[in-house]
Amino acid sequence: MVPPDITFPQGLNAGIPAYGAAMADPYLEPELAIGCFERWSGLTVTVHDLQGRLEPYLAGTRHWHAAPLCAAIKRSPHGAKCIAFDGVRVHAEMSQFAEGRIQVCHAGLVEAVQPVWRGDQWELILFAGQRVQGPGLAAARDPQDATPLPDGAPRPAILGQEEAQLVLEGLRQLGARLRIWLDERISPAVAQRLPPPSDRRGQISQFIADRHHEGVGLADLARGLGLSRHRTAHVVKALFARTFVDLLTEARLRSACAMLMHTALTIPDLARRSGFGDADHFHRVFRARMRTTPGRYRLGRRRVEA
Repeated sequence: MVPPDITFPQGLNAGIPAYGAAMADPYLEPELAIGCFERWSGLTVTVHDLQGRLEPYLAGTRHWHAAPLCAAIKRSPHGAKCIAFDGVRVHAEMSQFAEGRIQVCHAGLVEAVQPVWRGDQWELILFAGQRVQGPGLAAARDPQDATPLPDGAPRPAILGQEEAQLVLEGLRQLGARLRIWLDERISPAVAQRLPPPSDRRGQISQFIADRHHEGVGLADLARGLGLSRHRTAHVVKALFARTFVDLLTEARLRSACAMLMHTALTIPDLARRSGFGDADHFHRVFRARMRTTPGRYRLGRRRVEA
């Protein structure tokens, strides 16, 4: 049974994909998982992708502290302190708090931090903020000189000890969810695995479903099938009455359309995550196949849903 296509309302965390879209396209699952944590906690998640494996599947703003207050501090003369703390000190200390910690930055903002270990190395660092420290909240503190918040900036809500424990546990679960997803979708052994050779059509369909988000071509499919490139092209045409490029492009367009409808990703991010690579190539293919631009498609679909 296909799950209902639940679209979260726009506004805070507007990038959450619809549930049905994420189930149809599992490469949307990281954003769905992060978005659900954000909706539950009211905090904004930033991901430091230490190995670069998750980055293509996340919105571009996931990789830096994009909350308005953080962004304002980074633009100020004190912005270098942010990098020195979250970008240097936390990375150096993460092995000391493998179960996560609550910390207070130089501007007095509170965030939960959870490193994610995968295989034999650190894979991710998840940050969830921002709040201000409530009475009795135990937290690691930035040793740098205190930085005042920008004039007129709204003061975030207080985070108490009990809520902090819940947030940290939720962040641990999010980290585990992302680690499992990486194991299931991105590890080389899984990415190159094909079904048994008794069902050649199924092998090809599975290859395209699993890897159309990557920069794959006919040669990659040929290696998976154990055939020559020429023979693989002939098999694909015989089984599907279409070329491999046609099938690959169709799968990428399905992913792109789902993301246009159900996320707030920018066009360059969306082009990369759906497998098209750069935005110019994506625009050309989308216009040729869909008879409209990606922007108009997104606007038109949202008007229909409204």
